[in-house]
Amino acid sequence: MKILWTAGFTLIEIVIALVIIGILAVMAMPDLSVAAVRGQIRESAPLIDVAKLAVAKSYALTGKMPADNLEAGLPESAKLVGKYVTGVSVKDGAVDVTWGNSVNSFLADKKLTLRPAYVEGQPLVPVSWICSQASVPTGMLIAGADATDLPAKYLPFECKAKPPAK
Repeated sequence: MKILWTAGFTLIEIVIALVIIGILAVMAMPDLSVAAVRGQIRESAPLIDVAKLAVAKSYALTGKMPADNLEAGLPESAKLVGKYVTGVSVKDGAVDVTWGNSVNSFLADKKLTLRPAYVEGQPLVPVSWICSQASVPTGMLIAGADATDLPAKYLPFECKAKPPAK
């Protein structure tokens, strides 16, 4: 009696190989949700810029950071809304952006704070804006508290802390 061996793979071996290749391909793909969240933050920039400009103008005119939206000449937080933003509020010069509306679920109900960096006693020197964990420029003070609760991986690159220079 002769046993015939055929060269090749069985169906189950091919399926196992395809599953392994599929798993490796999924692991190699970048997390596209991070790019989507950062894109929604960037798309909200014009609304955020309205608050930043109002704070900078208030500082240039009065020599002190505005305490709230009213002092900055802005409407109340609930009136500064956009496609992805449910409110923009000013607290001691810092601009707090609250995300919501049709935003990615990773960003919903999270906050991002932009704080003004300024040269004390020099209201004509332009205000620089420090986002979340970013470092403060030398010779400048920073106003307001950082209320950012957005996970670090979703922060725009300019908001991330930079390692100290060696």
